[in-house]
Amino acid sequence: MATHSQMTVEQYLHTAFPERDCEFVDGEIVERPMPPFEHGAIVMRLILLFAPWIRERGWWPVPEVRQQVSASRVRIPDVAVFVTRPEGNPPAEPPLIAIEVLSPDDRMSALLEKLREYREWGVGSIWVIDPMTRVLFEMTTTGLREVAAYEIPVYDLRIAPDDLFAGL
Repeated sequence: MATHSQMTVEQYLHTAFPERDCEFVDGEIVERPMPPFEHGAIVMRLILLFAPWIRERGWWPVPEVRQQVSASRVRIPDVAVFVTRPEGNPPAEPPLIAIEVLSPDDRMSALLEKLREYREWGVGSIWVIDPMTRVLFEMTTTGLREVAAYEIPVYDLRIAPDDLFAGL
């Protein structure tokens, strides 16, 4: 839900929100849905799955960090994975992976807009996890496609549904 007060991206980047960080789209503050338990559990599992990569390769998986995807838009992926420590605040370069975990209140049109912005900014892999149906999606140049697992062969990376959903 967007508010109707206009501000600059610089003002937004220096604003703290008391309850949950908001995104910024063309001068407006955009609230993000409040996630249920499963959402938080999957975000935690993702961070834990990437933990060995932190030590072994110096990767930086971070939850809910602002990403300035264009001059007038700042998005907040549920998890962003950088292969090196990002410079700047918000990071100047796109992450290798941007991950969105769906919440019941997410709207498909808003999600697709955000995913396209990640792609245009240069994010290498864009993943969408649906905890309700336990389905994994990847954003491609032609849109969302269901995948059996997330894979980045060049990094020997594979994350299967059981890695995320077991016990939920």
